[in-house]
Amino acid sequence: MIGRSYVVVANHSEAQIFALRNHSTELELQAHWSNPFARSDEQDIYTDRAGRQSAPAKQVQGVDAMSRKDAVDIEAQRFAADIAKWLDDKRKNDKVYRIELIAESGFLGKLRGEFNKHTTELIDKTLAKDVIGASEGQILDYLKKVH
Repeated sequence: MIGRSYVVVANHSEAQIFALRNHSTELELQAHWSNPFARSDEQDIYTDRAGRQSAPAKQVQGVDAMSRKDAVDIEAQRFAADIAKWLDDKRKNDKVYRIELIAESGFLGKLRGEFNKHTTELIDKTLAKDVIGASEGQILDYLKKVH
């Protein structure tokens, strides 16, 4: 086994990436993200403040306003893209042997959709389950149960 192995534990509001250590018996936290928009209202996500995206006005003819679901989906997609970019950068700069994914089912699809071909080839195990907040031992147990 040449290279590092990573475990991604994520949902639409939080993500952690661990490196597998000591023959896959220990986890070492490598990165942690929080999506500040995961539980936000549309008005909190789309505004005229700097660094935010303006929503189309409901009053402008021919322009549809975004619903809360659209706004939250867009932010979840961006969150997934950040995670995918981190993993792809690791793939490019370090030797990555494999990637294990544990994510809530709705977010798992978004995450997989953001991986390029090379990163996708490194995915070994996938589990659709929200285990954010689980202990390292619980995460390792979940990985052992995935075939």
